[in-house]
Amino acid sequence: MGQRVGALVLKDCETGEAATLDELCGAEATWIFLAHTHCPACKSTAGFTDTVAEAVANKNVAIAHIMYDDDGTSCTQWKETYKLGGLPNVRVYEDPTGAAWQKLKSSNFTAPSVFLDRDRVVTFKAHGLSQSKVLTQIDAALAPE
Repeated sequence: MGQRVGALVLKDCETGEAATLDELCGAEATWIFLAHTHCPACKSTAGFTDTVAEAVANKNVAIAHIMYDDDGTSCTQWKETYKLGGLPNVRVYEDPTGAAWQKLKSSNFTAPSVFLDRDRVVTFKAHGLSQSKVLTQIDAALAPE
């Protein structure tokens, strides 16, 4: 922990243009979730992301889904399937080369979650978290030092 998330080469799901996480600057905490589209644990986490987003909507928390297509699921399909559109605190990106996953993973398992504080410093990393664990880590990232 304590590492800063540097530049990541991403693609905006809406526009298909190159993107960075800089648009999330100003959030009090950030949850970055990296998903491989074939992964059952990733699909499970994606399935509760909308609930987490609603639960933290008034806490200035940004949520970034960064997905890597390894089974023919487009970014748009991912966003629609898991009801991630229309949530003001959620951004969906594609990781076309897998570089973001390589940079942020803490093991070779898929479904990593990375939590950042307001200074964009990593407060926690883990793979395959439950909804309650995600909410706990968001609250920890929001806690004053």
